[in-house]
Amino acid sequence: MGVLTEAAVRELAGVRGGTAPITSCYLDVDGRRLVRHQDVEHELEGVLRSARVRADGQRSVHDDLRRIEAFVRGGFDRHATRGLAIFACAATDLWEVIELPKPVRTCLVINHAPAVGQLESMLQEHEPIGVLLADKQRAQLYVFELGVLVDRSELLDELPRDYDSRGERERGTPAHHREELAHQHKEAALTGRRGAGGLADTLAALSQRRVERLVVSKGFAQEGWRAPDGSLWLVGPTHAGTGDAMDRVEDVVEDAIEQALTQGVPVTICIGNADLDVLGRIGALLRY
Repeated sequence: MGVLTEAAVRELAGVRGGTAPITSCYLDVDGRRLVRHQDVEHELEGVLRSARVRADGQRSVHDDLRRIEAFVRGGFDRHATRGLAIFACAATDLWEVIELPKPVRTCLVINHAPAVGQLESMLQEHEPIGVLLADKQRAQLYVFELGVLVDRSELLDELPRDYDSRGERERGTPAHHREELAHQHKEAALTGRRGAGGLADTLAALSQRRVERLVVSKGFAQEGWRAPDGSLWLVGPTHAGTGDAMDRVEDVVEDAIEQALTQGVPVTICIGNADLDVLGRIGALLRY
C-alpha cells in the first residue's frame, strides 16, 4: 500500500504507460454512506461498466479492470479508509494502491499518465497541522496529517518567557493562501500582466513552459486533445499549426495538472472562488 505524500504524487505524475494506457480508479468507500461491503462493490461496478466499453480492444486495460475488481471484492480494512486511489497498467506492471482517510469522488480514468488531480487536491485541503501544548516546564507537539496522528514529541526544558504561539495564526491559513493566489491570478489576467485565464490560453502557456503557478477550480473537468509532441489543446482533432492528428483525452484539465507537476510547477486547487470561475475555472501566473 502506498502513502499519500507530496513526493508520492510527484512520482506518480511522472509515470507513463508507454504503449499501453494507465488506469486510474478513485473509489469512495466511506462507511457513513456505503455501509455494507456490497455497497462498495456496487459503487465500483458503476464505473467498471462504463470503462469496459471505453477500453474495447485494449487488453492491458481489461486486465487492469479485472485486477481492480478482484482487489475490491477481496476485501480490505475499512476501519480507517474512506477512499481508495488505484493506479494500474498491466503492460508495464504498474500497481499502486493508496488508502485514504478522506472520501473521494468515484471515477475511473484511462489515460497515458496517472490521474493525480484528486490526490493533489486532498493534499492541499488537508495540509499537516501541528498542535503545541506548553507550560513553563513542558512542551508537547502533535502533528496530524489527513486527520491522523503521525508524530508526537515532548520537550521538558523550561520555555522562554517571551514564547509566542500566535505566529502561525498571523501568517494565515492554507485556505486563505489559496484565495490570495487566486486573487493575484485574476488581477494578472485582467491587466495582461503575466497572467493567463481560461482553458485555451492556460494550455497554450503550459505547452510553452511559461507557467509559474497553475490555479484550478476543484472539480473542473473538460474534454480536450493531446498533440503528438505532448502539448494539450482545447480544440481538435487536428493541430492548428502543424495539421497533425491529435488524440482525444477525457479530461484535459487532469492532463494539465499532471503536466504542470511534471514541469515542477506548483498547482493550487481552489474551492468556490468566484473570481476564478468568472475567468473560466482555470488560469495561470506566468513566468514571462
